[in-house]
Amino acid sequence: MNALTPLAAFDRNLDWMDRFFANTLKPASGTHLRNHAGAFPLELKENDGAYVIYAELPGFKNEDVDVSLEDNVLTIRAEKKHADVAEGERYHFSERGYGEFVRAIRLPKHASGEASARLEDGVLTLTINKAADAKPRKIEIQ
Repeated sequence: MNALTPLAAFDRNLDWMDRFFANTLKPASGTHLRNHAGAFPLELKENDGAYVIYAELPGFKNEDVDVSLEDNVLTIRAEKKHADVAEGERYHFSERGYGEFVRAIRLPKHASGEASARLEDGVLTLTINKAADAKPRKIEIQ
């Protein structure tokens, strides 16, 4: 039997929590949501020096997005306001999502908090460095 790596076990728990909350929490009235209740799709990758998180945020601008990291919990909030309707215009239907979208995930314990963020082409890319003691290192044999 293959043992799960720590990151694979973490991913499995995230998938379970996402399914639980998506089935438990209901969206606010009038809000159209995709994939997760009040959320947006995420992807978490790891390399030797950092964790890299990708969040799909199509149509959002930098000023619409707030990212925070506290006690190893990464929280991404994004808000999209309804477009103004000019006089004489009316909607027949709208499938665009509006309102506040929030996603919070617990990062592995080695995330150091040193981070950078970039929003480009509707994708938020966050890079969170690993603590120095978490990085693989070679131990010389004497």
